[in-house]
Amino acid sequence: MKKQHVSDIKKIMSIKGEMIKFLPKIKHKIMNPFFKELPQIFEDLKLEKDQLVLDIPCGRGGVSIPLAKKYKVKVIGYDILIDYIKSARAFAQENKVSDLCAFEIKDIRSVVKERNIYDVLLWIAAPTIWKSAKETIHNLRKCVKNQGIVIIGDAYVYKPTNKYPDYKTLEETNRGHSFYGDTIIEIKDYKNKLWKEDYINTKKPVYALLNKIKNLRDKNILQRYLKHLDKEEKTDTKHLGLAIWIIRVNKS
Repeated sequence: MKKQHVSDIKKIMSIKGEMIKFLPKIKHKIMNPFFKELPQIFEDLKLEKDQLVLDIPCGRGGVSIPLAKKYKVKVIGYDILIDYIKSARAFAQENKVSDLCAFEIKDIRSVVKERNIYDVLLWIAAPTIWKSAKETIHNLRKCVKNQGIVIIGDAYVYKPTNKYPDYKTLEETNRGHSFYGDTIIEIKDYKNKLWKEDYINTKKPVYALLNKIKNLRDKNILQRYLKHLDKEEKTDTKHLGLAIWIIRVNKS
């Protein structure tokens, strides 16, 4: 794995390098806090057959594969973890939508350099690769068609804090997302309501793996990670709100 990818994974998942080897063994069924909220959002969008959806990072395909199955849209997903891509392909096959889905290993920073390709772009619980909401939408909108949709599921801070330098307030984030003249169709602001269930879903497979492991050193690594998650849950719940932005791209 490339050094840059290792750095990205550590930042994306808020983990130390010692945890990376366990990621393929931790079988998360749900990998983002917005999972239960997204079906209604997709229903409201009235997705049409054969529309092209970009899912970045796609993880194990838990968001986009149900889209392909229900709406017959075509999905292209990218991630940097080979085990996630393998899982996504297997999940697509299980749901009989392999003909509609393509999952590949690729750095998403190179994916968004394409121009005017996709009808819908999913940026759900994604890494803070770029420094601001303005820079994020600047990169994401490039590969979306005019009048296409970008769906962003992300966090914001209630008030500025050094604890979360990558996040801005809701108002600042809104200004960033609309800076280039795109229309924010809707903002679903969940505040801190989704954190508890998200952390339960995150910890559950870690505990399951911990119970299977015999090696003391590996057990200690997982126990440290669980303590880290407990700490992160408290601070996230206190300082961060969660929201989904539905944005229509205006290029004309």
